[in-house]
Amino acid sequence: MIRHFSFFLFVVGSFIVQAIFSNHFQLFSFYGSFVDGVPFTLSHGLVYKYLLIWYLPIASISFYFSGYLEDVRKYAIVLFVRSYNRMKWMLNQYIYAFVVTMIFIFIQTFIMFLFRACSENIWTPNGIKGLCMYLLSIYTLICLQLFLELYVGARFSHLIVNLYVILSILLSNELHDGLNWLHYFFIPDHGMGFRNGLSSSTAFEQYVIHFSIGCLVLLFSQFLLVSFSVRKTKKMDWL
Repeated sequence: MIRHFSFFLFVVGSFIVQAIFSNHFQLFSFYGSFVDGVPFTLSHGLVYKYLLIWYLPIASISFYFSGYLEDVRKYAIVLFVRSYNRMKWMLNQYIYAFVVTMIFIFIQTFIMFLFRACSENIWTPNGIKGLCMYLLSIYTLICLQLFLELYVGARFSHLIVNLYVILSILLSNELHDGLNWLHYFFIPDHGMGFRNGLSSSTAFEQYVIHFSIGCLVLLFSQFLLVSFSVRKTKKMDWL
């Protein structure tokens, strides 16, 4: 079941706003797509423009999952009293998060095409890989948020993740060539075509994330976050 239909509509609304502004500024209409993200450029104004349009749906999806574990906790208590497997319960929450995230990305793609806010290059092999990296990077951020929620609560986990997203993008723009390996610690960079080399746009050619290595980093990060979440759940006193 989709959690809080009003929140769901809020996320869909952010996709529509993104499409409208993308059309207005013509950022992705000719060669690129919304998964291209924020480019490396010396123009701070251009960086902020791309960042604002790219970040809006990310923030709304993060808001959708904020407090999710706290909301389902009251039902979990009843299950745990009945000796329900805590590991299975936590894994189900992450599976649910992945399915919902995938639904959101599908809707976002549909809306961007409906508003003609991105090119058809997204259906090329590189475009499909870029879309997969975009999905994996967002899901990794959601995994991080759910993991932190077990320790610091919904508000702080939501705040930490969103600050991490913004600072990661801004800091990565300031890194020198000799420090390119640090980009792999910035999860948002993995899902941006301008930064993982999967963009069809030739306006910004520099990239710092290799597709195969980036996939492994994201999948390994998800594995660690889910594993530690399961471990934490087993030790928590939910009653």
